[in-house]
Amino acid sequence: MSSIPSIAGLTNKELFLFECKEPFQEKTLRDETTKNIRSIVFSPKGTYLAYRTDKKAEIIKCADWSVAASINGNIKEMFFSPLDTYFMVWEMFAMTKENPEGKANLHICKSDSGSVVGSFVQKHQTGWEPQWSSDEKLVALQIAGKVLIYEDGKLNRFTHQIQSEKLKSFSISPSPAPAYYFSVFNLGKSGQPSSWKIFKYPEFGQALVSRSSFQADKAAFHWNRRGTNIFTVTQTDVDKTGGSYYGKQSLSHGDVKGNSGNMTFSKEGPIHALAWNPNNWNEWVAVYGHAPAKATLFNAKCEPLFEFGTGAWNSIYYSPDGNYILCN
Repeated sequence: MSSIPSIAGLTNKELFLFECKEPFQEKTLRDETTKNIRSIVFSPKGTYLAYRTDKKAEIIKCADWSVAASINGNIKEMFFSPLDTYFMVWEMFAMTKENPEGKANLHICKSDSGSVVGSFVQKHQTGWEPQWSSDEKLVALQIAGKVLIYEDGKLNRFTHQIQSEKLKSFSISPSPAPAYYFSVFNLGKSGQPSSWKIFKYPEFGQALVSRSSFQADKAAFHWNRRGTNIFTVTQTDVDKTGGSYYGKQSLSHGDVKGNSGNMTFSKEGPIHALAWNPNNWNEWVAVYGHAPAKATLFNAKCEPLFEFGTGAWNSIYYSPDGNYILCN
């Protein structure tokens, strides 16, 4: 990891870098001879910078900007694990004459070498990402109505699974070892409500929290930094009342002690954004309501702490130390 903070940027001609030191000059990492750079990503700990083209993904060491690994393929998605140990890439799933059933298109690689430690078939781009515990002890993948869970980087065989006919999405809490928690959303069958639940790993037989709704086709999970409290935004594909173009939304909450409930806001309308303070497990901000949207700071008990007023907002950004909030 570089000891000097850096900012990387991408234009249609080059991948460039600014190091935050005198004389603050722009440095070209890749020029126009590297064709079709599609995106870039830093690893969470700042050890690596990766970019992808139509032919490969390349991992660069931030310590000296040398190449750590190169992975061939028409890669469409990529990201690093929480501690920078692993690098995940996803390609479009394809069936050919040579491979009529298709071949593995999700690869988990070692970041320092590019060596593949696990490969899987992940047909859909939505929800393709493996999810990691914050210490990288667990990694889980959602495949064909199952969440397969692997331990200690051993990806040849899963140790536990969560299975449901209508399992749509899941999330691993960022809580530290040994307390790992999973939230799971199941789509309702005919005449039955959809539901989301919290389980303590590996005790998947009994849910700590269970909330249900007849008006939920998908869910987005928002854990606080301790992994003790969660907000779940559920949403229908279509709002039959015409109140929202994006579908009817609702917000519910729960914690690992078994407490749960529904959240209502002081202004009607869509939930535009929600974010926990990255440095305070007990504070979160929501932007909500019909335009002009309203922004409010709450505690974990859903009690309002501060009103930011209204504005043309639809997103929230916290500074890393949690001292500043940008509503945009």
